[in-house]
Amino acid sequence: MKSIQANEPSLISFHVFVNEAGTEVSTVQVYADAAAMEFHMTVFGPQLAQAYSQTRGAATSVQVFGKPTTGIEEMLARQAADGCRVETPRASLGEFTRFPAPA
Repeated sequence: MKSIQANEPSLISFHVFVNEAGTEVSTVQVYADAAAMEFHMTVFGPQLAQAYSQTRGAATSVQVFGKPTTGIEEMLARQAADGCRVETPRASLGEFTRFPAPA
């Protein structure tokens, strides 16, 4: 995590959660733009896959909000081919981001 934090200034938020049994991992990641996500998946994706394999075998579902780059779409297609449910909702019904968080 320290390497990701130190080397990815366009990764705004990165949280990893595991269930009590240690069998499922969930991540929430917020990027400044699609290029930042593609960089993260290209550089750190293989390392993260290895780390997550210790708690579970493979991704079961992925949701990507916003317009993915062609590179991200290709990665998602590979995951879908491996049996992962991939969702890419494109229509936003409203949004905002508040930084810094209120005290």
